[in-house]
Amino acid sequence: MGSFKNKKTEITKDENEFITFKDLAKACINVTPEGGLNVSEMKNRLNVMAQLEKSNGEINITGSTEEETLKNCVASMKWALIHKHVVEFCEAVNKM
Repeated sequence: MGSFKNKKTEITKDENEFITFKDLAKACINVTPEGGLNVSEMKNRLNVMAQLEKSNGEINITGSTEEETLKNCVASMKWALIHKHVVEFCEAVNKM
């Protein structure tokens, strides 16, 4: 089982709310790769998403397939901003 802290970032969602590491993880899981997903890949991502939804303070990802899926999604993510908390999030996921 891998885990990382659901840290609040300095990146704003709107004027009253900040993005968390959980939000960043969900964004990575929801990006469809070029060429799409097969059903098995979709199932793996849905399993990760369900685990993310259950987590609050500590993000716990159980299952080696789910952990690998999250790590791969984070590694392949193309970010539209430059921010230290994005780098910190990616490092936290890689250390799971």
